[in-house]
Amino acid sequence: MAEGLPQGEGSGESGPQQGLVRTSRGLPLVWILPLIAALIAVWLLYRDFTQGDIKATILFRSGDGLVKGKTVVKYSGVDIGVVRDFRLVPQAEGLNGEDGVLAEVDFNRSAEHLLVEGTDFWVVKPEFTITGVRGLETLVSGNYIAVEPGSGERKRKFTALDRPPAFVRGDGLRVVLKAPRLGSLNRGSPVYYRQLRVGQVEDFSLSEDAGRVEINLFIRREYAHLVHRGSRFWNSSGLSVEGGIGGITVNMESLAALVAGGVSFHTPEAQRQSPLAVNGTEYKLFKSFAAADAGIPVTLNFDRGINVTAGTTRVYYQGIQVGEVSGAKASRQMDGMEVRVLMDPITDDLLSENTRFWLAPPTLDFTSGLDDLLKGNRIEVDLRRGQRSQRTFDARASAPPMDPRVPGLHLRLTARNPGSLQRGASVYYRRIEVGTVQGMELREGVTASRSMW
Repeated sequence: MAEGLPQGEGSGESGPQQGLVRTSRGLPLVWILPLIAALIAVWLLYRDFTQGDIKATILFRSGDGLVKGKTVVKYSGVDIGVVRDFRLVPQAEGLNGEDGVLAEVDFNRSAEHLLVEGTDFWVVKPEFTITGVRGLETLVSGNYIAVEPGSGERKRKFTALDRPPAFVRGDGLRVVLKAPRLGSLNRGSPVYYRQLRVGQVEDFSLSEDAGRVEINLFIRREYAHLVHRGSRFWNSSGLSVEGGIGGITVNMESLAALVAGGVSFHTPEAQRQSPLAVNGTEYKLFKSFAAADAGIPVTLNFDRGINVTAGTTRVYYQGIQVGEVSGAKASRQMDGMEVRVLMDPITDDLLSENTRFWLAPPTLDFTSGLDDLLKGNRIEVDLRRGQRSQRTFDARASAPPMDPRVPGLHLRLTARNPGSLQRGASVYYRRIEVGTVQGMELREGVTASRSMW
């Protein structure tokens, strides 16, 4: 029975014990947990690198409007970051040694392409001006930091602008105007073509010799084809006050132009075949469309001498200036006066055989204050469309009689004297304006006035 048993087994014999060596086929259990922890750490680092926030700093002159944890960074209306903290920075290098505030911002990983050289940041606050309202959304959401992307190498430290950049985003034409002074123009001032806003003033600066002001304009792409090398630009902003023997004139383009300034342009007929403008094309900025010689030349033939002054006497249509006298001389037969007028380009389609001009003397009308009296004589025009364009007209030295072509009820009133009535005076019913006085004439023993309802 003891056969087949190893020695020492099943017998009473004793001997040295031999150990049994087994080869391990896997990682010991004690290393599994550290390995799992290392893998998790690597995964977290990878996720943080590929999906986590990007930390950057923005240096501001002031912390006004910045709230830790609430002030966001927006690009194209989308939140791309938030201010996590900020601290004071004395004598900051980016602010020419002035004290500043350094904001620490966490950006979304999707905004990484914006954090490069040339990117600008600035704080958007509500701004109310005569030309519009900006940053209105901040009244509800609070101030935020806006971004204008640049292009260049990766960057993580930025210095904020004190105000929005002058550059206007989008495709368009950029030209430069040169003027002896800025006047009432400002950044954002409108650019008009036929009183349609087609662009704006981007920025302005002094020339290298400080002898002129250079004004950068942006014209939207859909209107860029309107600007030729031969186009003329003039200042249509603010109040223009000029005086002379003929009187004092005060005119303005619009309420917005009065405060923010404005520029208008036009291409004369002779220059419409000139090449289109390109970026950087330079122009002279004239003080008015008459000075720019951009008006439509019109000749008025009066049947007698009248008192008008070149550069001072204006042409008005329903109280709106649409032209200016550029010259006057006696007619060839010495039986009247030939007056040359430059009309605003917006009247081009209305100068027809049905249009009428006449001289309107200064009058005192309390409904319009002292304005008419101060302006002196003026020329009024009744602009009407017709079958053909016309540039020479027979003008009247006084207001024309009633025009039966005007639709409405025409009545004739008689009185011993006109009192304060004059052509254009309003007719009221229960304090509602229902008509106007079309004209007046002296009849035998009475004064007759014609009214239209």
